[in-house]
Amino acid sequence: KVSSSRQAQLLAAMTSRLDAQEVVVEDFALECGQVLRRPRTRYMTWGKLNAQRDNVLVLFHAMNCSQNVSEWWGPLLGPGCALDTDKYFVFCANALGGCYGTTGPDDIDDQTGRSYGGSFPAITIRDMVRLQAAVLRKLGVASVACAMGGGFGGRSAVAGRELRAVRPADQRAGSGPNDGDGELPHASCVLVKVWASVSQEQQAFDVEAYLQHQGDKFISKGFSPRSYVALTRAMDSHDVGRGRGTYAEVLGSISVPVLLSGVDLKRRALPGDEQVELAEHLPNAQHHLIESQEGHDGFLIEHNKVSTLVHGFILDQETAEARSA
Repeated sequence: KVSSSRQAQLLAAMTSRLDAQEVVVEDFALECGQVLRRPRTRYMTWGKLNAQRDNVLVLFHAMNCSQNVSEWWGPLLGPGCALDTDKYFVFCANALGGCYGTTGPDDIDDQTGRSYGGSFPAITIRDMVRLQAAVLRKLGVASVACAMGGGFGGRSAVAGRELRAVRPADQRAGSGPNDGDGELPHASCVLVKVWASVSQEQQAFDVEAYLQHQGDKFISKGFSPRSYVALTRAMDSHDVGRGRGTYAEVLGSISVPVLLSGVDLKRRALPGDEQVELAEHLPNAQHHLIESQEGHDGFLIEHNKVSTLVHGFILDQETAEARSA
C-alpha cells in the first residue's frame, strides 16, 4: 500500500514532468571525487534557440520548486514579458539531487539495484551547475545571455560562471569538460537572494512560524525528504572561493553585469546584509530592495516588482550590446 504522502510525492513529480524533456549525461565526476553513472536531467524550455545559439536565459529554481517556471514565475514568462519568449530561449532544469525527474537520492543506483537513499554522493552547487552546462552543450547552446535564480537558485546563479562549459571544447582553449574557471562572454546574472529583517523580540516567534510554514509546504508538495537533505547540504557547503582564491578575489573577478535584489520584510536594510556585501565586491553590480510582507517567499509572490527589475535589467543589457556592436 502506497502512503498518502508518497502518493502526493508521485503526483507532484508526475505533474512537473509533463511536457518536460530528459537528457542523460555520461559518467559525471563530482567535486567530492565520486562519479555518478549516467545522471539524468529533466528540464523544460520556452521560446526558440536562435541561429547563433546564444539567446539563452538559464533559470535556477528555488528549493521547493520544479523546472516548470510557469508554476512559480508564470507572469514573467511569455511573449513581451520579462522573460520574453519571442526573443529568448528560456531553459530551466530540475537540480541534481532534486525529486522532479533529475537523478537524486530516491533514484535507483545501477550498481546496487537499490535506491541511493543515504548513500547518495555529497553534491555541491557547482556540481549542479556543471551538470546543467553539460545538458546545454548537448542541446547545442553556444553561450548563455543571462543566468538567474532566487533563494536556493540564487546560489546557482552566482556559480553561473560554470556555464562557460557550454561552449564547444574547441572554442575553450585550455579548458577541460568540467572546467568552469573564467567567465562566459556576454553573460549577465540576476540574483534574487532573499532575506527578511525582523526585530529581536519578533525573531524567535517569526522563525518558528516560518519553519513550520515551510515544512507544511514541502509536505503538501510531496517533496522528498532525502532530496531536501541533499540540497540543503549543498546549499550550506557552497563556497564561491573554494579552490579559486579568497571570497573577495573571486567576486572581484566577475566583471559581467549583475542584478542583486532582496526582499525586505520591515522596509529597512541592514548594513551587514550579505547582498550589500556582494554588491560591494562585484565590480559591475546593482542592488535593489523589494518591499513585501511575504518575507522569504516574496520573490515567488511579488511578480510585478520582480518583473519590473528583471525586465529593466535585461533591456539595459540589450541596449549595451547593441551599442557595442
